[in-house]
Amino acid sequence: MKVLYDRVRRVKGKEAKFLGVIGGISKYLNPEMDPFILRFIYVLLTIFSGGFIMVLLYFITALVLQVEKDETKEGI
Repeated sequence: MKVLYDRVRRVKGKEAKFLGVIGGISKYLNPEMDPFILRFIYVLLTIFSGGFIMVLLYFITALVLQVEKDETKEGI
């Protein structure tokens, strides 16, 4: 049985704006969805919550989530 943190991964490359957390969550929820929507929601939540909690949650999530594997490299 897979658990959530084993399936949600941080994205890297062009899709990642900072650490790739929100891009990875967006990819997990709906691969066709634009990550901008979740980034916008995150910014609004950060502004209305005072900021510190959401920023702390972002960095904790970045530490917990693994980075996605590079699918272009073969044999590694």
